[in-house]
Amino acid sequence: MVPRESMDITERTMMETHYQSFRNKQYAEDKKNRTWYRLFFPNEAKFDVKENPYDQTHRENVYNPANNYYARPSNHLRHHLNE
Repeated sequence: MVPRESMDITERTMMETHYQSFRNKQYAEDKKNRTWYRLFFPNEAKFDVKENPYDQTHRENVYNPANNYYARPSNHLRHHLNE
C-alpha cells in the first residue's frame, strides 16, 4: 500500500470518507493527541497543533462524497461534468 505521507489531500479525503479501516488506523495513530490523554498523561501526550489541509485548496479540487468527483492532476475536465 502507498505510504500516507505521499497521499495528496484529495486521496486522503477519499480514503477517510469510504474506508472504515483507514479511519480506525488514523484514530489509533492520533491517540496521544486526544484531550483525555493530554489530561491524564501530560508528559507522554502530543501537543501538536492540527492544521487544516483544505485552507490552500480550491473547493472544486477536494473530494466530494455527494457527487463522487475525484480530482487528479491529469484530470482537468471539471467544466465537462453535468452537476
